[in-house]
Amino acid sequence: FQITSRMGGRFQRDNLKSQGSSNKNQSYVDAFTGVLYTPSSRVSLNAAVSYDVRPPSLYELFGDEGASVGNDELREETAINAELGAAFETKSSRVFVSGFYRALDDAIVLIYDARGIGQAENITKARIYGITFDASSQLNSWLGLHGDITVQSSEDLSEVRAFQGNRLPGVYENKL
Repeated sequence: FQITSRMGGRFQRDNLKSQGSSNKNQSYVDAFTGVLYTPSSRVSLNAAVSYDVRPPSLYELFGDEGASVGNDELREETAINAELGAAFETKSSRVFVSGFYRALDDAIVLIYDARGIGQAENITKARIYGITFDASSQLNSWLGLHGDITVQSSEDLSEVRAFQGNRLPGVYENKL
């Protein structure tokens, strides 16, 4: 058997300047850790946890393309992610299944008004969770098959009662 672990991080610094306003300097730190346990050459199990920060894009902050407008009051999105997975392999095939959970604070989502104009907004709390299944097989030297599916769900956990329990806008949903 074999156990492999990884840890890492990323530091990002943004310096935004816009007309008529002062400089906006912000720093972000992401971190991750994970463990891969391989009890045999055909089986592996993995677990990972990460903390991510996603600052709003320039388009989300200042864009104006007709169908969407910017929002210079957006806050960065933060997330705590967890994943558990297992892989099974033979000489010609591989199957991987993984469960994931993402807890979001200030999630950035695109919300459309009655005119069809979208604007990025922050949702105070949300979660996304689901499973991923991936399988591949090499049938012979020139033909292989591959398929994958992700079944996920999302939920708005904000303090606004009218939105609590709703799905997140723009997040594709599917259920078994």
